[in-house]
Amino acid sequence: MYKAYFKTLFWTGCRRGEAIALQCSDLKDGSIYIHHSQRDATTGLKPTKTKQSRYVAIDDDLNADLSSLKEHYKTGYLFGGEHPLSPTNISRRFNNAIKASGVKKIRLHDLRHSHATILINSGVNIVAVSKRLGHTSIEQTLKTYTHLLESTDNDMMAKINSMKHK
Repeated sequence: MYKAYFKTLFWTGCRRGEAIALQCSDLKDGSIYIHHSQRDATTGLKPTKTKQSRYVAIDDDLNADLSSLKEHYKTGYLFGGEHPLSPTNISRRFNNAIKASGVKKIRLHDLRHSHATILINSGVNIVAVSKRLGHTSIEQTLKTYTHLLESTDNDMMAKINSMKHK
């Protein structure tokens, strides 16, 4: 369950609380419906940070993992069934996995940044990335990830030069 949770953060770019709040009913037709957030088991479901809902398409592998969880729990939280995952347990599991892997320590939120970075560096339209992340505006996405867009200048110039030499 925790592995699927971490994969969800990485492959969707959703926020920690958004993933904690996912209900079994929020997984449908190859997408997750993000419309709640949850800090911990005591606060209950709250609106997302931006108070906006969104569908986030997921890849086939993640869909299979999440469908398996949905089949297991049937109702309630996608990650946990009757009760949501505890942020403390999430952090502990994540930090233990990082330590066991031997990679450089990162924050859980860095999974979201990694997702956005991969999309932007792969040439995905910044408007699509912004919508996927649930940002209130494209300006917010540009402000956060502008350093990545600077590296695309070389690619752009290579394309311009190749157009002129045809």
